[in-house]
Amino acid sequence: MTTTILDPALAGTEPKAPARLRVSGLRVGFRKDGELRRVVHDLSFELSPGECVAIVGESGSGKSVSARTLVGLTGANAEVEAAELSLDGE
Repeated sequence: MTTTILDPALAGTEPKAPARLRVSGLRVGFRKDGELRRVVHDLSFELSPGECVAIVGESGSGKSVSARTLVGLTGANAEVEAAELSLDGE
């Protein structure tokens, strides 16, 4: 049996809106006694209007640290690096 779908929205080929949030290569670490301990390694994702994203992982895998980093709540001893962190292109 062959099925032809003529409506692009039903085929899942509707053009994707530009990403509002872009995270590329996010790395987060914390200094303790002069030593850096990385807790997030190279996290990347894009989020467009109407989409949602879930960060899933074991306890202690960096989910909360990733979310707190995106809203600027990591704390003074955090070291944050990323290839790109942008909201609405800024």
